[in-house]
Amino acid sequence: MPTLALSRRSFPVLLRAGGHAPLHWNHGELYNALLSTSMMRIGERGLAWCQTCELPHDWLLELSGREHVACNTTRDALCTAHDTQHNVTMRLFASTHVTIPMDLSTLEPTGTHAAFDKLWGVLAEGCTRDGAGRQLVAGVRNYDVTLCDLIHNKLDFVFYPQQNSFTWRRRNEPVFDSLLWTVLVSVTVIILFSRVCTNLTEIVRDHKRVFSWPVTIVAGSSTVLSYFAMQHNDFSTEERVLSLVLHVYVWVCIFLLLMPKCVRNGPHDSLNTTGALIAVLLLLTAHLQNTYETPFLSILVIIFGARSFLKFLNFALVHTQHKCLFVCYKLVILLCDTFVFLAVLELAVRSGARKKTEYAITAAGLILLSILGGVFLHSVVRVRRHGRQTKNKQAPNAVVPLDFGNAHVP
Repeated sequence: MPTLALSRRSFPVLLRAGGHAPLHWNHGELYNALLSTSMMRIGERGLAWCQTCELPHDWLLELSGREHVACNTTRDALCTAHDTQHNVTMRLFASTHVTIPMDLSTLEPTGTHAAFDKLWGVLAEGCTRDGAGRQLVAGVRNYDVTLCDLIHNKLDFVFYPQQNSFTWRRRNEPVFDSLLWTVLVSVTVIILFSRVCTNLTEIVRDHKRVFSWPVTIVAGSSTVLSYFAMQHNDFSTEERVLSLVLHVYVWVCIFLLLMPKCVRNGPHDSLNTTGALIAVLLLLTAHLQNTYETPFLSILVIIFGARSFLKFLNFALVHTQHKCLFVCYKLVILLCDTFVFLAVLELAVRSGARKKTEYAITAAGLILLSILGGVFLHSVVRVRRHGRQTKNKQAPNAVVPLDFGNAHVP
């Protein structure tokens, strides 16, 4: 989904990563986002909103006991929650002056709203370290939620512009956010992508791709671990459905690869794991970026689409000439690839598009490039195969030099 990365050192206000001016909610990109979306998520991972997809409601059930806190829009902050009975005010992500009480004991539950009281208690635990960059004021009962609460207190907020309310949660530090896990996933992505490049090279050379147990084990284990890791990602509904489709597709591919060899007896047939590897790469990169809208999405979709269209051409022109069991096996793989390719286009591209027109243009462009890539691969393979067959036919007619070294000359 559309995201905006935040600077992690711009205490106390929110800044775009690499930016210099505080984010303002009353004009510019964020104002347009608030007008066109039903909810906006704000957390340590950045700002996220969705105009062409939906945010999952089951994630919201984890927030503050399913209750909303009334929060009215204001000029110099995202919104302001106010309890008139106890004269308590809470501002979310002010863009100008930021203050907190000097005496945090004043942050006591008001007893009027469970969700508000729980958040008030969490804030009372304090974010008063020197690096917080906020002014401590005596004798006030106001609290400004800032970047310090996102990073140090591990808080996430969901703001509803149309309802003037928000929900919140405190995110636990899972093992899948550790540096060791990030390094491990990054190394796995590099290894699997190098294998994809190797498979593409073998396809162009019309060489058979041999089965590799290490690659299969890495792909299978990465799929299992990514399933548990993605439970901590804040995906949209479309992204969650796509994750399930990709997980099932990987295991279907692994099962078909491990089937008896009797169904893989075509003259030019080989074991191909390109589709499964690309699916694993999509899962891992989406986990690292917390969204499928990554720099790798377009190139992975094009490669997957080109490989799928190449399979279609091979099935229609080559594989239908073999026995029925082999044709059925190839048809199953072709249908799986086509379904997954359409799912990636519909779900991943739509969840990353900021407008409906942008989604349509992106999807059409990826389909066109995938078809052209598949035709190119098929043409190159056919030329190389035709050249090899011509060479083999000419070999028996070649002139063989006679060796008279041992011949008896009368």
